[in-house]
Amino acid sequence: MIPLPDKKYSIIYADPPWSYQNRGTRAAASKHYDTMTIEELKKMGVGAAGGYC
Repeated sequence: MIPLPDKKYSIIYADPPWSYQNRGTRAAASKHYDTMTIEELKKMGVGAAGGYC
């Protein structure tokens, strides 16, 4: 993973690779790429890049 920028932003737009309910279907994200749990996503520290997050 690339490091977070050393700046503050008022908007953070993200499409995290999270796992969700339809894991058994062909459309499931985990069938196409690695996914992360909510706990793993929280550890990323993305809020540190936001001024008001």
